Amino acid sequence: VIGLADPSRDVAVEAARGLGSRGEFGYLALSTWLSAEERAAGPLAVSRLQALAVLLKKNRSETPSWLVAALPRMLEELRLALQSGDSQLRGAAYALGSSHPSPDAAQLLLARVGHEQHKGALIELALAVASRPEEQLEGSLLDWLTGPDPVLGAIAAEGLGTRPGTHVTEQL
Repeated sequence: VIGLADPSRDVAVEAARGLGSRGEFGYLALSTWLSAEERAAGPLAVSRLQALAVLLKKNRSETPSWLVAALPRMLEELRLALQSGDSQLRGAAYALGSSHPSPDAAQLLLARVGHEQHKGALIELALAVASRPEEQLEGSLLDWLTGPDPVLGAIAAEGLGTRPGTHVTEQL
């Protein structure tokens, strides 16, 4: 936790990343770190969202009560970060959206499809969409699969390949 207050940005970034694997303790430290303005852009904000995404992935199989209580706040942070002009922050938000268990997170990701212009952030969006199970995301995956971008096509193919059912095969 002391590393979050370190004057070296690099130390603070690494401290945030490490807290993502520390469960409730990590979440409590991350939830009070950075002001609302600091959460709007920059490397510290990016590393904070990345740490929250790691925290959600580590607790995917079981959701403790402290995390259930934190999910609405994380969803609101996701919503705000997706509106940012900072492409790196949006990319980190896409990773958070891939891990957030709420169907609302899937809807937020879907709303960004067709609007994301930055190539790196678009790849993060495709990875997030491909990792989610919701059927309403399959149309975007199919569009990327048949589209001109081979990287997005490969991500989409991987995401579609893990889905059960013949409806995807029929559409392909």
